[in-house]
Amino acid sequence: MSPDGGEMKAAGLEALSAVQKTLNGLVAKVGGAKRKLRKRKSRKQRKSMQGGKRRRKSRRGRKSRKSRKSHKKKSRSRK
Repeated sequence: MSPDGGEMKAAGLEALSAVQKTLNGLVAKVGGAKRKLRKRKSRKQRKSMQGGKRRRKSRRGRKSRKSRKSHKKKSRSRK
């Protein structure tokens, strides 16, 4: 029974290598598309890109939370 098993194993390995070969060929053809799907931006990133100049201007004018809060901390420490 062992020779049959060996033949089956060899046939299985041949079939596997053939399948892998064709699969690699297909993956090479659609490689770029797969990469794009994998690196898809999140909803937040996509929405933030739509703001344009208006959004950038309003964000530039607003100070960070830390700088807005700093004067309150100073006044509290003087007491």
